[in-house]
Amino acid sequence: MKWTDGILIALVAFILGGCASSYPHPVFLAGDYYMLGGPDCELYEHSGDPSKVAECYTSDNEFTGKRHALSSEELQAYLQEQQEKIAVLEGIRSEVSLPNKPDPAQSHPCSRSSGC
Repeated sequence: MKWTDGILIALVAFILGGCASSYPHPVFLAGDYYMLGGPDCELYEHSGDPSKVAECYTSDNEFTGKRHALSSEELQAYLQEQQEKIAVLEGIRSEVSLPNKPDPAQSHPCSRSSGC
């Protein structure tokens, strides 16, 4: 593997890390989307009242704040950002060529077809 391939693989891993559930992401609750998740909002609850607020908690059940429902513009911006990340990944994937599995008949000097 060339060193540039290692850099590309690290870049892809870094970008994909943004897709993990440990980062804030839209969650559908009670008819609206809220940006929940991440270390400061691992646990959350929606009171069900019309104020459209979700309360966030750490994994230790420590209250960290409230999150308001996303507007349609905020949700569209998030989705656009995700589409841009996917486009970057597709571009990287098309530039990286993984080595093909070698043909044993051609890589070994004593193949069945050529003899020794």
